[in-house]
Order: sequence, then C-alpha cells, then structure tokens
Amino acid sequence: MVVVAATAFVAGAVCLFYATRALRTRRAAARLDVEEDPTAWLLPPDEREEASDDPVEDVSIERGAVLLFLGLLCFLFGIISL
Repeated sequence: MVVVAATAFVAGAVCLFYATRALRTRRAAARLDVEEDPTAWLLPPDEREEASDDPVEDVSIERGAVLLFLGLLCFLFGIISL
C-alpha cells in the first residue's frame, strides 16, 4: 500500500507542477495579449500550422484547471491508500 500511496503522491506532484506551468503560460499570454501559439515562431514559416480558433488563454486555463483537479485527486487517493 505504501507503493500505491507514493505513486499517487508523485503523480499528484507532477500534475500540480504542470498545472502551475499552464496557468503561468496563461498569465504570460494575457500580459502580452498573444492570440496565437507563443511557440509558433520556433518552426520555419512553411511548417507552421494554421492557428486554432481557441486563444492561448482559454486552452491554458482549461489545461491548468484539469491538471490541478487531477493533482488534487491523486493526493486524495494517496491519503486514502495510507
């Protein structure tokens, strides 16, 4: 049972880490008023995809919220399994 709890805590920590990164990306995009993918400039112009209809802020906030929920759920399962 300790292995299950440790795995749940590690998975929760990873989810929370990526949730904070997604939410920070949203805040940064809001500060810059970026409407497209902030990493699109890394690709050559002929390999870039068309911009999606969803702004970066909406995608990042959804991803961050889901990862935050999953992280808290993993921590709950870790506590229950102890």
